[in-house]
Amino acid sequence: MLDRERVRAYGVRKMWYALKRRDIEIGREQTWRIMVLAGVKGKRKGKTPVATRKSRNVDTRPGLVQRNFRVLAPNQLWVADIG
Repeated sequence: MLDRERVRAYGVRKMWYALKRRDIEIGREQTWRIMVLAGVKGKRKGKTPVATRKSRNVDTRPGLVQRNFRVLAPNQLWVADIG
């Protein structure tokens, strides 16, 4: 069917189109199931995203912006004091 080197680079969509070009009528879902059974996986683009991780160290950096939040009465919006 397809040579071994190219099969590793084919995802479900590319494999499905390659089969269609060879006049093999098969659905995309069925193509996916057959690829799973055969252990064939498409090559992923790029790296998996890395979520932001919380630092294990204590934050010892000084607060350079002197934030002064004051509330004049309950249930009011807090606004920074600029001045």
